[in-house]
Amino acid sequence: MWRRPETDGARRGAEENRYVDVLKALEMFGGIASRRELVDAGCWEMALDFMILYRRIVRVRKGWFALRTTPTVSLAAWRVGGTLACVSALQFHELGAEAVERPLHVLVAGAASRLRNTETPPSIVHWTRRPIRGSRLAVGEELARTQARSCRQLEGTSKCLEAAAAAALP
Repeated sequence: MWRRPETDGARRGAEENRYVDVLKALEMFGGIASRRELVDAGCWEMALDFMILYRRIVRVRKGWFALRTTPTVSLAAWRVGGTLACVSALQFHELGAEAVERPLHVLVAGAASRLRNTETPPSIVHWTRRPIRGSRLAVGEELARTQARSCRQLEGTSKCLEAAAAAALP
């Protein structure tokens, strides 16, 4: 009768440890990472699929994954195709993720494609050719202040004007 070699038990234990590695790798990347980044960090692709199946991680968009604890406004920005910017980033940094108002301001790379702006109201997209500074959740405060000062979408609403005026302060 055929028996499994004893090394199978050790291999099975290594697979179980890969689930923890996916979570640690996502934490290392700031809570959001691409499939390629996670695989390059040593995670198995099958482990990613199982983590999604068992709802340990969230699929943000095709090829991108996040921790379940990632703020929903940051996930919404990533689903559009970028990161929180302008007034949304200022509200995120100063007041917390719960205080970010709609519509979201999202910063995307100049060569970005396949943007999915399904938010209601639609997100305001800021384009850039420069490298995006800040975390994967939101741009840095300095860049957000600069964007808020020059955002054309802020001209019509008083709340956004107040936020832009507050952003102009050092």
